[in-house]
Amino acid sequence: MKSMIIMFISVASICLSAQANVRIALLESYTKNGKLVQYEVGGRFYHSAIWVDGGWLQSYPPEGVSVISWQQLQEKGKVAVILDLPKMRSITLDDYKKYLGKKFDFYYQWNDDLIYCSELIAKILNIQTVPMKLNHQVWPKTYWVLDGQPGVSPDELYRWAVANGAFVREL
Repeated sequence: MKSMIIMFISVASICLSAQANVRIALLESYTKNGKLVQYEVGGRFYHSAIWVDGGWLQSYPPEGVSVISWQQLQEKGKVAVILDLPKMRSITLDDYKKYLGKKFDFYYQWNDDLIYCSELIAKILNIQTVPMKLNHQVWPKTYWVLDGQPGVSPDELYRWAVANGAFVREL
């Protein structure tokens, strides 16, 4: 009986994810000692990518905005969560082509000159910015000026997706 329930849950999960029109991957980062690095106060995630036809669209140094494979995404860190948003239309090339090739934004500014990972996804999905909350134990002091500035972190993407009915798959 227990194995039947597990099989049912697995099949239901596959069916639900197959219907998803928007899929976001969230990654975690760990220290050499295996401790989760929290870039945002109380946060969990450090990188994000969104599924587009042919791969995962992301912005990451040094390549900037590019489409990469699942294997390449896994090399960036631990893919910890997949968010499926079935009620949203699929992302098309027209939605993101203006960002392709843009360099990674090490300054985390909300403009289109340079782009960081969750900014890219937020702009494609029209997600509103929120005041940033940097974890001062992780970020160098030169970044502390970003506290309170508008932005969208990978953790904010998670909160937004859950509030918008995302199916959350922990990996």
